[in-house]
Amino acid sequence: MRRAATGLILGAVALIAASASAHPVRVGRYAEIPYGLRPDHPHPTARGDRARTGRLQGVAPAVTPVRLWQRALRNRTPRGPTVAADGSLYVGNRGGLTSLAPDGTERWHQSIGHLVAAPSLAPGGDVVAVSAGGVVTVVSPQGVVRRTFDLGAPARASPLVLDDGSVVVGTIDRQVHRLDANLRRVFRVTLGDGSNRNPLSLSRRGRMAASSGRMVWLLDPMGAVVRQVSLAGRATAAPVVADDGTLWVPTVEGVLHAIDPSGRVRSRTELGSRHYDLAAPAIGRDGAIRVPTLSGGLVCVGASGTVRWTAPNPNGYQAPASIDANDTTLVVDRGGVLRAIAADGRELWSVTLETFTYEAPVLAADGTLYVTTERGSVRAYAAPDAVPATPTAPASSPTAPSPSAPTPTAPTPTAPTPTAPTPPGAAPDVGSSAPPALR
Repeated sequence: MRRAATGLILGAVALIAASASAHPVRVGRYAEIPYGLRPDHPHPTARGDRARTGRLQGVAPAVTPVRLWQRALRNRTPRGPTVAADGSLYVGNRGGLTSLAPDGTERWHQSIGHLVAAPSLAPGGDVVAVSAGGVVTVVSPQGVVRRTFDLGAPARASPLVLDDGSVVVGTIDRQVHRLDANLRRVFRVTLGDGSNRNPLSLSRRGRMAASSGRMVWLLDPMGAVVRQVSLAGRATAAPVVADDGTLWVPTVEGVLHAIDPSGRVRSRTELGSRHYDLAAPAIGRDGAIRVPTLSGGLVCVGASGTVRWTAPNPNGYQAPASIDANDTTLVVDRGGVLRAIAADGRELWSVTLETFTYEAPVLAADGTLYVTTERGSVRAYAAPDAVPATPTAPASSPTAPSPSAPTPTAPTPTAPTPTAPTPPGAAPDVGSSAPPALR
């Protein structure tokens, strides 16, 4: 008993020390140290939250939405968007990091390398991005680069930002790095399998879950390996952390694993189809997990590991799913169709994008639905009743003709009428809807 208490005390001291080292303050100086992410950020990181649940904070449109606007970015393959509490959108792409206003106006762009994963928000509102080359960059909300750190190896995943501002990210050389809020190294640990292309997930007790190769690893806040669990195949997505601490991990062979917090594999569920890399599942408030599969449609698996329903789709899925507060699943299929699937498996509506994406749909605080496409655009949608009407000039009242002749006047030049953003129903992006060859 005494040993256990001593261990807990030492662990607490280590956590406090790690947090304190993240923001050093000189003696005699006063500084406000941001701690914790704002809970009102609608979408602060990839998959909606640090548990990688795919959950959205709002409610998706109940009927087919209409397009509000479309913004063509400077570069293709956008990743994100990440959405802040003030409505700002942050999108990674081949050319770096772009910030958009809620109406699609570009606020700024920073050329910080090719970003292959969505950026993450940090305490205080900064944006953390990791380039394909493995350079971590912290950018202010105004677009100023604050600091950078080279991990020394390529990276492919969105960073995990902890409450103290420290950054955890994996690199393809099987290493996991933790940097403090000033991007100084806290630890670097090597995993024993795979290339570590998936983002890390935040689990219970501050532990971090990583899926790499045919293994799932649980690390404590200082990088020590707490658990390692073997899978029946190669993991294709980050662990999804359920409310009870269960880790859900799919494999390329089409097997969904449920892993207890103790590390025991509780169930293995055959999905009836292979699973595409990074087509991450989403878990609902009802505890059931929705898995987009390559040829078996969208499969809903209950907490016990039993398949509840399947929503067939001949196109298949290669993009991750997201799920709103009513447990409506939003996902784009391989044919470039955005689909909304109700909690019971019924399709509510669909929107043809005519191009594909590797990103999940995202909701803003006001219910606006954002979708990025591989051709380099960001689109905003809303329910028809939420679209503001275009103001029109009031009609003139008819008047009786004047008995006297009108006085001739010079013609008055008219100012050009400002054009509105892309109207609902405008032509979609031009291009092939066929996705690249399966990786």
